[in-house]
Amino acid sequence: MFVTLIACILAFILFFTPAGMAEMEKENPGSISPEIAEALQPAIEDLPSTDDLPVGDEEWSCPCTYYCISSPFGWRVHPISGKIKFHSGVDLSAPEMEPIYAARSGNVRFADWESTGGNQVYIDHGDGYESRYLHMHHSIVHQGDSIRQGQVIGYVGSTGNSTGPHLHLTLRYQGKLVNPADYIYLPDNGRTAQPLEETTEIPEQETETKEAP
Repeated sequence: MFVTLIACILAFILFFTPAGMAEMEKENPGSISPEIAEALQPAIEDLPSTDDLPVGDEEWSCPCTYYCISSPFGWRVHPISGKIKFHSGVDLSAPEMEPIYAARSGNVRFADWESTGGNQVYIDHGDGYESRYLHMHHSIVHQGDSIRQGQVIGYVGSTGNSTGPHLHLTLRYQGKLVNPADYIYLPDNGRTAQPLEETTEIPEQETETKEAP
């Protein structure tokens, strides 16, 4: 209990006060120290279980066929910067140009290129949940599109800050990060995606791909 209280106080100082944030950025820009990460762990473990969150009317499905989980959700040493950072999703190592499927139905809120995540798509599922698909080779959907679960939305790539072909999958509930592995069966040793039988790709002449500049 005492350790958890200390961890919560540290979290408050670090993340909710300008002085704490400034000091953190000054000593290690864009990251936190291993000591702070360890101190925060009890507080993280005390967060409400995702069992308490609504799951919506539709089950989540695997977004792509992949070899393995190359990086899980949570604290890690960033493979490019070498700093300890919180990984906001799961990385699914997959062949380049492997189809990426919508994990649930919804509407495309964002589909474009961004320097860190490369080509990416955000899908608003209409019940507080949002799924994000990063580092695509290219996307084949557009902002405002209505998407069916299992529909192809793009292809695996390595755009943005990436060390190789993979899909970075992020889930949010009411704006807050949740662990995708709590919603989707994602074994470490890989899985074959099973898109819906009625799913068909958007005809080529109707698509517009976005490549990283």
